[in-house]
Amino acid sequence: MTSHAVDRLHHDIKKLKGAEHTRDHEAHKLHKDAHAEKHEHNVAGREHDRFDESKKAFSKEHDALGKLKNAEKKKLSGMDTQLTALQQQYDDSIDPLTGQGDVGLQMQIAGLQQREADVHAQMDPKIAADQKKAQSLHAEVEHHR
Repeated sequence: MTSHAVDRLHHDIKKLKGAEHTRDHEAHKLHKDAHAEKHEHNVAGREHDRFDESKKAFSKEHDALGKLKNAEKKKLSGMDTQLTALQQQYDDSIDPLTGQGDVGLQMQIAGLQQREADVHAQMDPKIAADQKKAQSLHAEVEHHR
């Protein structure tokens, strides 16, 4: 019987070591899963932060673009009013026999049209660049969603 008891004890020790090995293996897997979860949480936090930064940059660029467009409209609206008034004066000054209007008014109209062209030449490239930048920031915001 002693041999049977020793065999039983040996068998129980072997089972205990197997259980300990399984427990250690499962604990290691649990530790790896916890680490992976923590890593995913950190990645999600960084991604959220990048989204917020992109969104703020887009909002800022969008506001700047709106201000730039408003500045151009403001400059041009005064000129449009003047141009309309000058055109009306020129139309009123047209001689029915010759079909020609006041040359001085015609020169003023041409000068005003040139100033409008200058405003467009100055503002349009800035607006186009800001629009391109705003579009790229918008795409970045959409990417981070």
